[in-house]
Amino acid sequence: MEETHLLDSNILVYALDRTAGKKQELAQELVAEGFRGHATALAVQNLVESYDTLTRRLGVPAQDAAQLVDDLIAVQSWVKLPLTPASVSRAMGLHQRLKKQFWDCLIVATMLENGITTIYTEDEGFKGFPGIEVINPFKA
Repeated sequence: MEETHLLDSNILVYALDRTAGKKQELAQELVAEGFRGHATALAVQNLVESYDTLTRRLGVPAQDAAQLVDDLIAVQSWVKLPLTPASVSRAMGLHQRLKKQFWDCLIVATMLENGITTIYTEDEGFKGFPGIEVINPFKA
């Protein structure tokens, strides 16, 4: 059985960003694999971050960004990882112990709480978390 992996927010945004060139193509392939039934997960935090980035940084109208995020939510085959009080507590512990960015700690805590150990991201901040494999799909 295929291990579930998480797609980080930057992968989702690149998949939707028409100005991202080759990164868009690679990100779209990862998203398409999820649509084809590959074991794919998103944390609720990824959905929130994607909406924020689309509207604030890329200037996508809020209604359009909301529809794009709603489309991701609607993918039945994808696992959506909820944010729980246990995730927050674990993230605070990771943050204090590892001195990493809190929002990255929260995603990692959510992943670990759900038995997911692989994340696709270009964010180097995820490196160095014990038990987490970081795959940057944009590095050759």
